[in-house]
Amino acid sequence: MANVIDTIGKAIALKFVERAATLELRGQRRDEAAVDFFCGAAIALDAAGLDVEAKTIAAVVQLMVSTEGYDGVRRMAEGE
Repeated sequence: MANVIDTIGKAIALKFVERAATLELRGQRRDEAAVDFFCGAAIALDAAGLDVEAKTIAAVVQLMVSTEGYDGVRRMAEGE
């Protein structure tokens, strides 16, 4: 299961990094957008019947963004 969550998290992070660059988001707006983006992804996972994955992704990303901001999301996208 950890592999699935890592793969899903990385895919979501990659999409967010691309989107943030396209929208030229910076600073606090980018951090807030990361939380919103991942929450939306968690809702989609839950709707697809992947409840455990949705809750895990939501919890990990909320903690990561609150402590590391966008840099944490970027590192996740890069597989660090």
